[in-house]
Amino acid sequence: MLLVVDSGSTKADWAFCSPDGTVHMESSLGVNPNVHSTAEITTVLESVCPVEVPEAKVAHIHYYGTGIWDAKRGQKIKEVLQAIYVRADINVHHDLLGAARAACQAEPGIACILGTGSNTCLYDGSKVTDNVKNLGWLLGDEGSGVDIGKRLVRAYCYRELPREVESLFEESTGHNRKSIGDSLYGPSHANRFLASFSPFVHDNLDVPEIRQLVVEAFTEFLRRHVMKYRGYESLKVSFVGSIAHHYDEVLREVCAAHDITCGGIRQKPIDPLVEFHRRQHSLTA
Repeated sequence: MLLVVDSGSTKADWAFCSPDGTVHMESSLGVNPNVHSTAEITTVLESVCPVEVPEAKVAHIHYYGTGIWDAKRGQKIKEVLQAIYVRADINVHHDLLGAARAACQAEPGIACILGTGSNTCLYDGSKVTDNVKNLGWLLGDEGSGVDIGKRLVRAYCYRELPREVESLFEESTGHNRKSIGDSLYGPSHANRFLASFSPFVHDNLDVPEIRQLVVEAFTEFLRRHVMKYRGYESLKVSFVGSIAHHYDEVLREVCAAHDITCGGIRQKPIDPLVEFHRRQHSLTA
């Protein structure tokens, strides 16, 4: 049995692929080796395998995850998986490679992740050849759910929104300036807390001040990342992730304003990744 996993910081998709072509899908919280402890990662990963899929039957695992930018971080994930799926051959990949394979298939291009976090890479149709450094949610993640949430919270706390929008924010989210401070500097994960405000932004894109926050987030993302790659003017720029999917209209508008060719936008890379690895392991539908 083949297992393909695509994990962001917030959510993860798991595809258990049987030799007869059956695919059993599961979902879980996402994990990030830079944010979550080994104990937290273990708790999440142990909870996933369905009863009808014994761990011993999983022979091959391809795990794509956020924050896995070197062998040390990949090893942290691999050790937890190996303790659960003791007989499996396990390959842990950076989610950038997964995004490139899902978004660009075998064509050269620029692949972008816009979810809770963000990242980009230059892809030659086979491998990642360049990557503008991702600084994570504290200093980077431009254009992501965290970034959009951060921009909203900042505008609200700095009193830069119209009073009626402030009231709508408080009524819709149940937060005020005090509760935001308590949550940001409390025991919860601040990145997930900030990203949780993205639905409010999406639901109120007709408010000019709210829409402008998203335009600025995507503009900074393109300027700081996509436009740094050689040949970006002629390459297709393709996207995966929930933010890219839900803000499709604004994202395409911002790309067009910068003469960037926007390729495909996929909410979840898991389906094309499953097909890629089914071919690799000669599993037919």
